[in-house]
Amino acid sequence: MDLVGKVTRTRKGNEYICVLVDYYTKWAEAYAIPNKSAAVVSRCIINFFYRFGAPKRILTDQGSEFVNQ
Repeated sequence: MDLVGKVTRTRKGNEYICVLVDYYTKWAEAYAIPNKSAAVVSRCIINFFYRFGAPKRILTDQGSEFVNQ
């Protein structure tokens, strides 16, 4: 899982891309999102889980947006 951006704003106001990859199958999903808030990112993750099932673990690059405050 990783967040890409800030990219050029789309007509719908999205400026970031949330990327989730299944480690086993290498299947990637990318979601255009307006910001990096916990609520928006968690929506992407939950959508991915509903479609493909919950993983045993989640790997990230431990970016600052994943640090609990």
